[in-house]
Amino acid sequence: MYAEVYRLVLGEKILGEFYTFSRAQNAEVFCYLKFSSAYLATELQVSETRAPSVASGMKHFPVDSTEGMTWLIEPKRASAVINFTGTLDHASHAAANDIQAKTVHAFTHFVFAKTERSLVFADLQGTPGPVRECDGIILFDPMTHTTEGGSGLGDWGQDGINSFVEGHSCNDICAALGLDKQYPMVPGEEDLPEENDTTSESTGLGERDDD
Repeated sequence: MYAEVYRLVLGEKILGEFYTFSRAQNAEVFCYLKFSSAYLATELQVSETRAPSVASGMKHFPVDSTEGMTWLIEPKRASAVINFTGTLDHASHAAANDIQAKTVHAFTHFVFAKTERSLVFADLQGTPGPVRECDGIILFDPMTHTTEGGSGLGDWGQDGINSFVEGHSCNDICAALGLDKQYPMVPGEEDLPEENDTTSESTGLGERDDD
């Protein structure tokens, strides 16, 4: 559950960077995406006679346990779900004029670039909901693939990243952001930075945050 919260927080952070970069490049994107907020809460036994909550599905608290039960809590969502990518399926099946889907897929390419090909978001899905007082899409329950393979449930490591490389097709938003040229799926010699290359600094890509 800690990993789930971390992925949501990380997604929202990089999404903000994506929007900042899009504005700098004058790229037209769908501006009303956000990752769901979430927090962890612990259910503790406050008295010997009090039973666990009905939602826990447990009749009794574990004997001699002082840690309680941890819950992942997110805001209530609409029941309608829009699927953008799968765990290992990163192809776009949306219509050519679907700016919401194109923005999500361009965001995944931006993450791939921003992390220097070391992380990709997967299993992206969302529900309709208010975002900055407009009709938007709230993304929830994402997965990530990392080179280390340790980001939580569903992380397929380098195999997962390779599935993105093989499945992603750049759209016009990727092109408007220059991602198709600066960070193609398979880098060639012409894409490798030279010793004194300042391209990454000027575009804001290729700089990893250690926070």
